[in-house]
Amino acid sequence: MKIAIIGSPVSVDKVYDCLSVEYSQIEFIKCSRVMVADLLEITQNIEKEVDGIHLTGVGVYSFLEKHIQLKTPTVYTARGQLGIIKALWQLQKDGNSIEEMKIGLDVMEERDIMEVIDEFSINIQNFYFQKYDPELSEEHFLRNYLDKYKSGTINCVVTGFGRIYNYFKEKGFPAYLIQPTNFEIREEFEKLLHLIQMEKIKSSLLCVQIIKPVPLAINSSKKNSLTYEKKFKSDITEYAKEMNSILEITPKNEYLIITNRRAALNSENLNTINHILNDKYQGMLSIGMGVGEGPTLRQSEKNARKSLKTSLKEGKNNIYFYDGVNVKGPLFSPKEISYKGSVGPTTVMLSKKTGISSFYIEKIKAISKKIEKNSFTSVELAHFLNVSERSANRILRKLIDNGYALDKNFEISEGAGRPRRIIEIKF
Repeated sequence: MKIAIIGSPVSVDKVYDCLSVEYSQIEFIKCSRVMVADLLEITQNIEKEVDGIHLTGVGVYSFLEKHIQLKTPTVYTARGQLGIIKALWQLQKDGNSIEEMKIGLDVMEERDIMEVIDEFSINIQNFYFQKYDPELSEEHFLRNYLDKYKSGTINCVVTGFGRIYNYFKEKGFPAYLIQPTNFEIREEFEKLLHLIQMEKIKSSLLCVQIIKPVPLAINSSKKNSLTYEKKFKSDITEYAKEMNSILEITPKNEYLIITNRRAALNSENLNTINHILNDKYQGMLSIGMGVGEGPTLRQSEKNARKSLKTSLKEGKNNIYFYDGVNVKGPLFSPKEISYKGSVGPTTVMLSKKTGISSFYIEKIKAISKKIEKNSFTSVELAHFLNVSERSANRILRKLIDNGYALDKNFEISEGAGRPRRIIEIKF
């Protein structure tokens, strides 16, 4: 097993020293940089080579989560009260008087800091606290500290940021790093091992892919159909072979592929099948594809058929995935969303009251969540739902008539033509 430890140099060494002896059977790879921004490329390059990632703090985690979607099991070690106690103890050990220090603090919760001060009767007269905000960069925190140093508000920094700690140490200013304790490191690492184990179990789940080609009317002659179907069969057979999976062609001319989750959702394999569906046979065949996951072969096929039904309904060579709880798709599309495949009582009630299928209601909810807005024109809604503008208008009209949408205003249009109304959806 390979584990990457990613963060500032001092913290990476701390985590490595704590774990490498106790878990000698695991290969730990140290990836450290002073600046958080420099860890982005390192993480992207190493993610596929390791089983898990142990980040040294919340700052590193927040930055990476903001810029890349971490798919490998990942944990980070938070800074607890023991960390601040140790940092303040080291400050006193260096001969500094806490009473005379004006301390800048960050990363920790202010409540935790106050509890430590009260519990251990630490006589801190002045401290300046910067509340952690994942939207703010470490440079923002550093600039604030520099301003406070210049104004005399602080004369010492106790920080969880490796970059800030290194900066002040190089300048010769009093600086102390809030580090996690060995207990906290081991506790998070046990969580990481559990996540890795769960990922292995998850990746071994059965997956069924069902692909259904339908000749388009424009190419519906018997000769054309046989030519395309022969080529298509060859491509799908090769695709299944590359995944080391089982291929069965049903009497209904469906290509049923049995594999595991890791192979079925592998990005390279999905790229291959997406190319076949949307490039090689564009304008020749209308192809539906559903991917289903489940604990048994029967359940996986059942889920695959549900997602295939969605794909065929759209008729746009899209790929959908269903795991028994959530539907995801169209895969490889900017319009990709995830929504519940089985609806709750609220959605059922909305469907009955408005006359709109629960399928569209769940999709509208998922779209609103993804793009973080609840107002649409008929064109926008048609685009996201993969329906005609006329169908989108019917859906919006039913929502308005039943009090679940409001005719808000007109869109601002610079081009010719009548501006469309913007409808605010209220559920």
